[in-house]
Amino acid sequence: MNLLSYNNFWNAIIGLPTTKKMLEVSLKRCSSCDKTILEIALNDYVGKSEKCNSCRSFYSKIIRFWIEFLRLSLSIKREKVEKLLEDPYAKRAIITIVKSFLHFGIRKPLSIYAPFLVVWDFTHKCNLNCQHCYSNSGKALEDELNTKEAIEVVNQLADFGVTALAFSGGEPLIRSDFFEVAQHAVKRGLYVSVATNGTLLTKENVRKLKKTRINYVEISIDGASAQSHDSFRGVSGAFDNAIKGLRNCVQEDLCACIATTATKKNLKEIPAIIDLAEQIGAERFTYFNFVPTGRGKELYDQDISPEEREELMSYLLKRISNGCNVT
Repeated sequence: MNLLSYNNFWNAIIGLPTTKKMLEVSLKRCSSCDKTILEIALNDYVGKSEKCNSCRSFYSKIIRFWIEFLRLSLSIKREKVEKLLEDPYAKRAIITIVKSFLHFGIRKPLSIYAPFLVVWDFTHKCNLNCQHCYSNSGKALEDELNTKEAIEVVNQLADFGVTALAFSGGEPLIRSDFFEVAQHAVKRGLYVSVATNGTLLTKENVRKLKKTRINYVEISIDGASAQSHDSFRGVSGAFDNAIKGLRNCVQEDLCACIATTATKKNLKEIPAIIDLAEQIGAERFTYFNFVPTGRGKELYDQDISPEEREELMSYLLKRISNGCNVT
């Protein structure tokens, strides 16, 4: 019997005044160290001593009891729990889940207090002219946020409890203040990734990404050759520059992937694109469905059929079973 499957039981527990008060207190920030009491307790659980002692002892013992109770209820080894809690982003997600329980109770599907991931179209400006661009990117919009406003957005996301922030666009690296804003997001404890066409991943920019401590770089490649990729992306040389950018990321030991949007034009090239990702040393291959919006609405007839999608899924599953990292 899995006790955690009984929603009514847990909602009754959470609804108790004592439990609700404890959850509310655990989510408050300590005046001495500016961390939530829950975060301090999770650190204590994995043996990370904190300089601040004003928020440790009493609540840490209570939270430790509940962690152990849940761990035993789920038959999870302590080592796995400790490994999870070593990850700062997992801890942010756990705090968000606790907030969700407090505000909404336990529901199926779970109602989340704050999104785990926010994808931010950081700019409308782009140096390519992709046929399938969902945002019809090109020139910068007149009302785009300035640096101060962008940093304030980061602060709002971090304060609200968002776990991960993905910079997208347009081409996010084209903004001169990208690294400043991304660095601030990292300092605020967010998991930070960037989705890029790869053409601006020069050695200098990749070193900046590394120094900024960007967690993940997603590079869009929509063909296995310059001919197919560049025709799709609308600019000659886009493929070669993107591949150079990927190699630069691998050389700097940045976590990078190739992301491909599947259409009728490139469907047969996907096996070769995956091979290319493995040969260069990309962390993974990521597949996206084609969404006919923006400029892509003119290509709605290029979306693959249900039968083609099923065949592609079967192929990707085979690659996964053979050890390929596909998402």
